[in-house]
Amino acid sequence: MHADQGCRCRMVLGAVLVLVMGWQQDHGMLVLITMMLGAGLGGTLAIIRGKHQISPEAPRYARAQATSLADYLSHYERLTMRLAPVTAALAAFAAVLILHLGSFGRPENNAWAGWVAAMWLCLGLTILSWMGTEVLLRNVLAQPQRARSELELAWDDHSRSQALRETSGLPVLFSWLTALTAVCAVGLVVTSAEVREGAAEETLLAGVVMLAGGLVAVAVTAVPQILAAARGAGHHVLRRLWAGHPFHTAPAQERL
Repeated sequence: MHADQGCRCRMVLGAVLVLVMGWQQDHGMLVLITMMLGAGLGGTLAIIRGKHQISPEAPRYARAQATSLADYLSHYERLTMRLAPVTAALAAFAAVLILHLGSFGRPENNAWAGWVAAMWLCLGLTILSWMGTEVLLRNVLAQPQRARSELELAWDDHSRSQALRETSGLPVLFSWLTALTAVCAVGLVVTSAEVREGAAEETLLAGVVMLAGGLVAVAVTAVPQILAAARGAGHHVLRRLWAGHPFHTAPAQERL
């Protein structure tokens, strides 16, 4: 798996630990969100500010054809970025339906309400990060590329690809957190002994449906991400823009 994919997996595992082990204490959720935003936006903001270039004083490199987002991100990566707010909204909507339409009661312990609040927060962050990502990605593409050689330009392309990939992963990560918090919110209700009393079958069904829905919501965006990593997402830009050059060893064609 590519390095940035591994970093993304570590961030998700860290998110699970923070949420499960007590996100309400010690500002765990705030730390988590800050970490994710920093990891996802750092490279992109550096490019927009022109801080990543090897030779910032070099002349602007003119290409025969303008580049597009498809040159830097594979079809699967662009697809998951745009599916993220949809899957997050569906997971949150499913949790709300189960909690409000179910005939079972609510536990006296209001811990589940905190998870509902976290779910709405994550859903809002998913939508905002998706909207912001669409704007930032286009700003990156509009930045001039300055290079003294084709090798420097290829390095710049690769840096842009990495930064765009990290930023486009933000809405996906937040959508996974939305699904996780939705499952936890429903799970805390339907596994409570006082709620299950007299409604064992209904709570079991509600829990299974929510768990299945959460897994589907994650899989819809996770599977394309895995496919992109398996196809060598990190080399996508080299295949698109630098196939055939002596410093390029990846296959010249990629099926989207």
